[in-house]
Amino acid sequence: MDEQTDPSWAALDLDGLSACTVPVMLSRGSVSPTWFSMVLERLAAVLPQAQRQTFEGAGHIPHVTNPQEYTTVLTGFIRATGADERGPGQ
Repeated sequence: MDEQTDPSWAALDLDGLSACTVPVMLSRGSVSPTWFSMVLERLAAVLPQAQRQTFEGAGHIPHVTNPQEYTTVLTGFIRATGADERGPGQ
């Protein structure tokens, strides 16, 4: 709730994000708050290489509530996109 007291807590730099050229995995839990999926939709619309992943039964922070499944999916995403071959920052 503290972050939502910041008047610009939901501001997104969509123009800046649209310049991102690397693969991005956008994740959420199936029981995340409704507003969060709207944020992910906005991000997916401007990130050219975004892929969305929903973790069934998980809450807002699936990397905490479902760490094994999250790690498996993220590792597969990295391998599928070749990101692990580019090295850091590439």
